[in-house]
Amino acid sequence: MKKTLFVIILVLIYSSVSGQNTRITSLGGMTIALDDPDLSLNLYDYGKNPAWLINDETSTWLKIMPSASNSTGDYRRKYDFEKQQLYDLTFTGVKTLGTKGTFLGSASYAYDNRENVYRSLKYNTYDGEASFMVDTMKGDFIYNGPKVGFMYSLELMPGFLFGVSANYELLDGLKQVYSNAKTIYREVNGKVGFGYIASSDIVVGLNLELFDTQEIIEPKNLEALDVEIYSFRGETFYLQQTSSTLQEKVRKKGIKLTPQLYLRPLENFEVALQTSYATHNSKIYIGKSTLKEFEDCYSDFKDIEFGLKAKYKPFPNLTAGLNVNYAEYDNWSKNSSVNLLTWEWNVKKADAGLGITYQFKEPGLLVGAEYVFGSDKADSSKYIDYRFSNLSSVNHFVKAGMELIISETLTLRAGYNIGFIEHDILVGGKDVSLTNYSIGGGMMFGKFNLNLSVHYTNKESDNKLSRSYLGANAEIMLFSF
Repeated sequence: MKKTLFVIILVLIYSSVSGQNTRITSLGGMTIALDDPDLSLNLYDYGKNPAWLINDETSTWLKIMPSASNSTGDYRRKYDFEKQQLYDLTFTGVKTLGTKGTFLGSASYAYDNRENVYRSLKYNTYDGEASFMVDTMKGDFIYNGPKVGFMYSLELMPGFLFGVSANYELLDGLKQVYSNAKTIYREVNGKVGFGYIASSDIVVGLNLELFDTQEIIEPKNLEALDVEIYSFRGETFYLQQTSSTLQEKVRKKGIKLTPQLYLRPLENFEVALQTSYATHNSKIYIGKSTLKEFEDCYSDFKDIEFGLKAKYKPFPNLTAGLNVNYAEYDNWSKNSSVNLLTWEWNVKKADAGLGITYQFKEPGLLVGAEYVFGSDKADSSKYIDYRFSNLSSVNHFVKAGMELIISETLTLRAGYNIGFIEHDILVGGKDVSLTNYSIGGGMMFGKFNLNLSVHYTNKESDNKLSRSYLGANAEIMLFSF
């Protein structure tokens, strides 16, 4: 049995990668000791607490961010897509309102083309659940749709901050060949944040998040004939259905609570801590248009996360940083109709990283490097398939980047990563090597800034299976509009 038993939620575990700005991406993804407006240790940048927006964003601006990426290769799981082209256009703006607070709004549109998806009909097949729906054909899926959001922050009284945020995403998906499955994917989340400034050196925060997603899958033959669908419970057993009116609904709800603490014991030394607890569940319903839907599978998730980040500046041009994280994810799934426990899994992840950056006055050169040591452990008990496994992995990552100021209007950047993963608990590979190259630049023209980035990543396992990623993104920032 391959170690693909440990195909645990990629979005949950590695979601932090997607939020990086263009400058950070160009510098190899360095985040530990890099001085950047998006990498401060306040409640907003480190924890996304909406209450701190009023102190983090003190000017009005508009940012336009187009991006494109492509991934391809054989290093993937059974039901993963072979290739993907993803295009996105995002508009984000901030409006300062003085004593009335600060408002942030965003709108984006995504086009996601997934080629040669093997049978799977779910948007996220590997989502930690024991059940999933497939048809009989390999084919392309196209998803597209908008996402909108807002954030508002206000100082209620001196030292007391309050903030709220909400996001709504809607995607339409269509399989281009039989079974011509149509998907409607909807995701909603909202946050309420609080902050208290005890002194200039001590700040505490609390962040509460609610989230709800729903995915409706309707396989339908264009010739009005029956379609053949398989609803798997585990990897071996399935319910075969043949009908022209099949439907599966995946509904997820959850809540996440995150306390935060910021300390500055010395003028040149600051520390941020946060811990979070999340509980959420997933229910999969199966039905036909002429019959009432019934709950087929129930999954329960518990997530605990802890993070600590520190920065020390012994000299104005030297910054050292420390980043420590620990996370534990627990899940169990059952077949609801017979109340049968089908799968339990647990993942523990820990990592510690050190970073340093140095700014040369002449010739305006910034250099930096980071090292991260990680450890992963995963246990899986698939009772329905009678398969029990455990896995551990030791991981090493090195990042380096440099930034050169050519003139008052032009800056060039480059970055490099190398990594080693003993056992990839997501895909199942062994002795996986990772390399990443990135280049970029920035141009400043008064109230108009432009930043560009191109990055290439390759992952390869010991059996020579590999997957490559190529991406490009831009940031056009307007300070007057």
